[in-house]
Amino acid sequence: MKSVLAVMVLWMNLNASSQVAKPGCHWVEIKEINARIMVPDGWSSKKKSEKKIIAIEVVPSGPNIGDSAKSLYRMEIKKGLAKNSIVEVAKLFVESARRKETKDAQELDEQQYGKMKTFSLVVQYPSQSIEGYQRSVARSAIANPTTGTLVLVDFDIPGDEIKKVAPMGNYLFRESVFDDDY
Repeated sequence: MKSVLAVMVLWMNLNASSQVAKPGCHWVEIKEINARIMVPDGWSSKKKSEKKIIAIEVVPSGPNIGDSAKSLYRMEIKKGLAKNSIVEVAKLFVESARRKETKDAQELDEQQYGKMKTFSLVVQYPSQSIEGYQRSVARSAIANPTTGTLVLVDFDIPGDEIKKVAPMGNYLFRESVFDDDY
């Protein structure tokens, strides 16, 4: 059964598995878990595999952004984890984005889509944060306690890139398609 997850936005489209990509975007397939994410055209994406972790990184580039963007979308997929604790691990990962200097943090969003449990939130870090610059972080996790698959997502956008990156970057979250049998 396919479930389409709008990890950062509470939106679900059951027909997305047959949809064509939005104008200015293309699909990036993640065959290992029968999933795909919509990536803006011109943005670079690369997949890395290390032991039990598959990582997909997407870096913005192109018109209005340039080639030196510091924003980074990173998805890590871990398979074969302990099924009895995977939901709690997902929740803790997302909640760990909140720190003492966090401001404007959303409430933790928690949803159930088929077999998968999702968590997400967006936080703002002021320029006085540990990193020393203002930034926005969208963090989400998808846990499948039936299969032991965990998907962790961080989208880190420096403050000076938010207006350029966020509008197209939102497609990475709004148009993700995951098969809950994986």
